[in-house]
Amino acid sequence: MTTDAKVRSARWISADPDGLLISSWGDQNVAYQKASGLTHFLNESSVRILLEILLTAKTTHEIAQELAGHDYDTSLEDISRQLEGILLRFEELGLIDREIEA
Repeated sequence: MTTDAKVRSARWISADPDGLLISSWGDQNVAYQKASGLTHFLNESSVRILLEILLTAKTTHEIAQELAGHDYDTSLEDISRQLEGILLRFEELGLIDREIEA
């Protein structure tokens, strides 16, 4: 399985939902991780992605489907492709984890 396929098939979940605080002021968004003390400045789409992931674990495709309902100018395939990079970056920052299958 290629890396892209692994990213697409993974289920993503918050690394620590209770330890992530998100605040917004106008078009400025900040995510603060209590455990690490790190602060991340995020755009509105990234905040939406984190909030959807925080609710339940979802695949890249499931997240793209939800986001597609709000963006009529971008195809589902394009949204999924963009999400792959975003999700990998969030994982690298420790904001999310890949859910481990039992």
